[in-house]
Amino acid sequence: MCCLDAPVRSFSLSSFGRSQRAPLARAQINARPHSRAASPSVLRISDASQRLAAGVRNTAEFSRKAAAARCFSLAMVVSCTPAQGEPSWRRVRGADLHALFVDHELADGVHYAYQFRSDGTFTGFNMGKGIRGTWRVAGDEFCWTQSRRAAAEECFDVERSDSSIRLLRDGYEAFSAALTPVKRPSKEGSSQ
Repeated sequence: MCCLDAPVRSFSLSSFGRSQRAPLARAQINARPHSRAASPSVLRISDASQRLAAGVRNTAEFSRKAAAARCFSLAMVVSCTPAQGEPSWRRVRGADLHALFVDHELADGVHYAYQFRSDGTFTGFNMGKGIRGTWRVAGDEFCWTQSRRAAAEECFDVERSDSSIRLLRDGYEAFSAALTPVKRPSKEGSSQ
């Protein structure tokens, strides 16, 4: 026995003794030849599919499919509704920007990590390559220049939510990562 799960927008019920058209979203069609003598290209629709197509809606199969459709609809509504725990982003400006970055590391945990020092320099890595440069606060923007040939200064608006920050350029997110204090080695050689 072969099963076909095919999308059908509408079909004619003339093969079931009616000449009207009825809508159908998805129906499972159990395909098998009418008889052994019939060619394999002639298919028979299962009895449950015939009842569903004919409008018999009080079968257990129809009830199960209707319940599944309601669960799917509910899942779609829940997944499209904003979660209660979404971060509330607030803009960071001026002197608060400087204090936010000094002796902190901006890292996404995989692709990049930058450590910002109070002297206006930063070091770190991006996609496995070492990187360094300078940073500063210009008005209400965080600006940095990477030390490489033909490097240009890039400036961003900064928004914060707890320890997460995002850097925005022209209102669009360019970076989003965690900002954590840099761990300094203690005099005994262990990190603080």
